[in-house]
Amino acid sequence: MKLLNTRKAVGQAPVEDQAPVKIAASNWTRGQQLATSAARVVLWGLVACAPLGVAVGAVALTAATRPAAESAAAATPEPDGRSEATGVAEHAVTTWLEATRSGNPQHDGLAPAADLPTKALEVSDPGAVESRWEDGAWVVTVGVTVTSTTPATDQISEPVTVARRRYFQVPVAVDAAGQVSVLTLPAEVAGPTLTPAPSSGYRSTVPPAHPASVAAGDFLAALLAGAGDITRYTAPGAEIRAVTPAPYIEVIVESVAAADAPSEDPVEGATVVLLVRARAQDATGAVTRFDYVLSMAVRSSRWEITQIKGAPQPEEEVSAADSAPSVSSTNQ
Repeated sequence: MKLLNTRKAVGQAPVEDQAPVKIAASNWTRGQQLATSAARVVLWGLVACAPLGVAVGAVALTAATRPAAESAAAATPEPDGRSEATGVAEHAVTTWLEATRSGNPQHDGLAPAADLPTKALEVSDPGAVESRWEDGAWVVTVGVTVTSTTPATDQISEPVTVARRRYFQVPVAVDAAGQVSVLTLPAEVAGPTLTPAPSSGYRSTVPPAHPASVAAGDFLAALLAGAGDITRYTAPGAEIRAVTPAPYIEVIVESVAAADAPSEDPVEGATVVLLVRARAQDATGAVTRFDYVLSMAVRSSRWEITQIKGAPQPEEEVSAADSAPSVSSTNQ
């Protein structure tokens, strides 16, 4: 590989015996072509730093061939390259944080060796949390888990290992020819702020002995603990498969809620959506809690699961749905 472009700080003499190291090629997949093709990504090089100034070079990567253009009728289409920029930003962050001056030159090529640290960070689980179009480039924020170990302070104490989520912002340009360039080194930024969840619309408690609660519990036991055939609890065509191998040995339902409590004697075809909280225990004794949003319907006088929904309905949507007649209320 050859170095695409580097710049030196103003007034800095060139360093002739310290060429930026190359970085190995990696495979990337496009979102639109996930199952059929991968982009061969080559990281060419990035920056040379000086004590009194930083001059930034470009990291150029070859992206996958673009698919046919979107329909011209689409309103205000976003610029191309979001998926390529996201993947390249994740790669750039992890490669930069893991680079060392004594590392393998085929993998550590983001800067001249003397500018790299002597000890790499232990980085895992990269994931983009935000990408936005700004000033002609995709600005991608990437979260990574950085694990560090503090040495023991005496012969009695033990080293302390801490894993912390950290976030880095990377500007990435994607040109019309499909070439991707990382414009600067990653910059550490604050992570996203969690806001309180909206009020739940599931305000009615469903008793544990209610047939819908019992069916939900049996379904989750089959789903997570392999307790019986899961198709006994799902509606025809639901296409819900049990987790295999079963990660838990026991599942216990702690609470069940609905927008309105289902009838004790519902008619054929009656439906309900339940918010079910359950705890599951694995073979080591570790306990994990889950929330499941289950769509259910009555068939042949029994409740069956029709779908595991992705998210609960917020209170305002449930309130709006309350004004529409339900199957059970119109037939009783």
